[in-house]
Amino acid sequence: MKKIFNFFFIAFIVSYSVFFIFDNLMLKFLTQEDGVFESFGALCFLASSVLLLNKYLRSKKLFFLLFCIACFFAFGEEISWGQRVVMPPL
Repeated sequence: MKKIFNFFFIAFIVSYSVFFIFDNLMLKFLTQEDGVFESFGALCFLASSVLLLNKYLRSKKLFFLLFCIACFFAFGEEISWGQRVVMPPL
């Protein structure tokens, strides 16, 4: 448990240090809609959903299935349910 806490603490510190390293123009580029961070977040939600589905199939615990569904919906929301991929803005 302590290793997980340490990992998230370091990830938190690193993610907020980005604001001190990059200038405003680079931050706007990285955080724009359908940008690098949003795509990475969507991939993380999708990977979490797949891993939780695998965990549910092995353990048959309802918690893992519900969390899998929540992660999949978060993935869909991050990619706006494919609206900008299928129908790009004019």
